[in-house]
Amino acid sequence: MIIDNTSIKRHGNPPKKVKELAEYAFNHGKSFSQSKDCVYIRFIEELESWSISDNYCRPAYKSILYNEKENMFTAYSTKNSRKALYNNNITPVCHAKQFFMPGIVDSLFKD
Repeated sequence: MIIDNTSIKRHGNPPKKVKELAEYAFNHGKSFSQSKDCVYIRFIEELESWSISDNYCRPAYKSILYNEKENMFTAYSTKNSRKALYNNNITPVCHAKQFFMPGIVDSLFKD
């Protein structure tokens, strides 16, 4: 797991909630023989959110965003720059624990 140094310098360490979800995603990646660098945490200025993403930018995997001001997690598609709200069936924890399963949160993005 990698935490972006520039984000740490500008915004401090990621919130505990973000690190916990990132750890779930990292553990899921390890079970699929992903590398130790498979998960990337950074602060995205234009979204005002911490991001947990696939370090290799594979579009099949959606990111998890956390906005501290709103105290809210959302799923994020880098492919089309869209956010989606989690629901009772697909929660941020569920997403993180199955992070490297393609399509795990795709239903959240259907209109």
